[in-house]
Amino acid sequence: MFDIKALTAAIEAQFPVGQSTDHALSVTGEPYVVIGQEAGMPDALWVPGVVREGLLRGDIGSSEDQVCRSVWGSFCSYAVTKTGRLYWRIKPRLEQWADTDTDTGREVARFAVYMRLLISDLAPDPEKWAAPT
Repeated sequence: MFDIKALTAAIEAQFPVGQSTDHALSVTGEPYVVIGQEAGMPDALWVPGVVREGLLRGDIGSSEDQVCRSVWGSFCSYAVTKTGRLYWRIKPRLEQWADTDTDTGREVARFAVYMRLLISDLAPDPEKWAAPT
C-alpha cells in the first residue's frame, strides 16, 4: 500500500530537504505551491501538478492508496523540470470524510492529500522571507 508515510518518503528521496518557514514564502522568497490535480480544464496559467488555492480539486479518492498514488503523479508532474532543494510548508496530510455516493445513495469514505512545498535552486535569502512584523 502506498500510504501517506510512503508518499512523504518518496518525495523527500527526490531532492535534498531545505529549511521550512511558517508563512507563505519559502527561505528563497518564493511562494509555496499546493500539489494536486485541479478539476476542470486548465488555462494558460496552469502549472502541471499544482492546484491554485480555492479552486476545485480533482484528486479525491476512495482509498488512501489511490489518493496517495494520484498526488504522487501530480508531484512528479510538478518536479520533472525542477532542480535544487525541496522546501516544505506543510508535509503531506491525509484528509478523510464521509460522503454519499450519487449512484447508490450509500455512505462512502473519501480521501484527499494536502501539502504545500517548493522546489527551488535559488539560495536562501533571509531578507526576502522574513515574516512580516
